[in-house]
Amino acid sequence: MSSAENHYETIVEGALDFAIISLDPDRKITTWNRGAERIFGRSRDDVLGQSASLLFTPEDQAIGEDDREFTIAATEGRADDDRWHVRADGSRLWASGVLTSLRDDRGVIEGFVKVVREKTEERRLQENLRISEDQFSRLFLGNPAAIVVERRDTEAFVLANEAFFQLTGYWRAETMGRPGRELKLWAASDQRRNATRSLETTGRSGPVRLDIRAKDGTLRECTATLATTSLAGDDAIVITFVPVIA
Repeated sequence: MSSAENHYETIVEGALDFAIISLDPDRKITTWNRGAERIFGRSRDDVLGQSASLLFTPEDQAIGEDDREFTIAATEGRADDDRWHVRADGSRLWASGVLTSLRDDRGVIEGFVKVVREKTEERRLQENLRISEDQFSRLFLGNPAAIVVERRDTEAFVLANEAFFQLTGYWRAETMGRPGRELKLWAASDQRRNATRSLETTGRSGPVRLDIRAKDGTLRECTATLATTSLAGDDAIVITFVPVIA
């Protein structure tokens, strides 16, 4: 083996964060680096000569995803790979990578190379974030209490649920991006000042009196609870209104 080949093998074997796998034209595994051993939990001796399909979940195998990936790589030169895979113990891992076809001078496929990086934690964080956003959306939008979120610096409204629009009589399009004072929503300026006073020290305020002047001019007597939060990296205030029942 030449020094260049030795150097290349050292690089491949040292890439512990990446599974680098070569396969013959029949999709049989021919090389398996240490990164592949770490990511998939399978030793080189266990996988050499085995079909690459063993890395796919039973569900993906059942619908032919393994065949589809190799077909794309064979016809287009490469196939991106972002999916759940299977470790030796049966546990699942999310991996992102690419399968590339290798051809000789005549264009005949000599084999494939698959490079994969595990991103299980990133995937789980994304799924947890999506679940949290779905739960927030259901709780926020479906809450019977009127709730609005405003930027702390400009007081412009950035989020509101349907109960808020029912309370104020405004449409979403004419409310978002505008502060309550511009809409003349606050019935009494001193109530607004009192409502935000303790936010500086405790991050919360209320219940306090905060009456609303609806779009049609009707006075809506309310108590409100305010709390500071962060929205897309910006300081914001969440205001929850409860109408005063006479």
